[in-house]
Amino acid sequence: MKIRYIFALTASLIITAITSSIIYSGSNDVWVPKETIKREFADLKKSLDEPQDSMPKLVIGKNIEISQKQFKFYKRNYELTGELTSNQQGITSQSKLNDSDLIDNLVKEELAVNYAKTLGITVSEEEISEEVSRNQEAIDNPDTDKGNELIKELMKNRIKITGLTKEQFWKSKETRYEYEKEIFLGKLGIKLIEEKKINESSEMNAFGDSLLADYKKQNTINYDALIK
Repeated sequence: MKIRYIFALTASLIITAITSSIIYSGSNDVWVPKETIKREFADLKKSLDEPQDSMPKLVIGKNIEISQKQFKFYKRNYELTGELTSNQQGITSQSKLNDSDLIDNLVKEELAVNYAKTLGITVSEEEISEEVSRNQEAIDNPDTDKGNELIKELMKNRIKITGLTKEQFWKSKETRYEYEKEIFLGKLGIKLIEEKKINESSEMNAFGDSLLADYKKQNTINYDALIK
């Protein structure tokens, strides 16, 4: 089973995917650090519970808004995912992204979704429901191998910090919105390949860089407003 960035829910209520990495490596010999996961999510919840209303937005404009809360969630996901994959694979992390890079990644995801919409790409409620169900079933799979155990532990803690039940979490508009974005990005990649704008899906990041460069010509990303 391949789950794309188990935290992939990143938007309005701070629910992932960063949408590009994997937690499960395909091996049954997977490290499941339950206490580390529990502690990291507890720390994250404490950080997200801090008053945020007076904190300036990092990005506002052209149908994009990114808050301090979104960034905090995204960054912690990135850091924990890097730690887990490094420990699983017995390797040290490669060059880490700095805060500005992470903000740029959030912006690129939103820009790509907006671009997909301008091309006439659509995502139906049925498609979203199918994607949600597919991921929910994968996580609820009774398979007890270590890879599935790790995913379950991550999602158990992920859902816990929302204050929602499992059923509420999967039905929430925030969760559905994040899977909607994931579908948009998948369809966009296919269309760009069909139209010869990129040659393969691995070039999507470079395409996102070009969208970001164009965006920055007319909009400002408030990197200095970041609350450390």
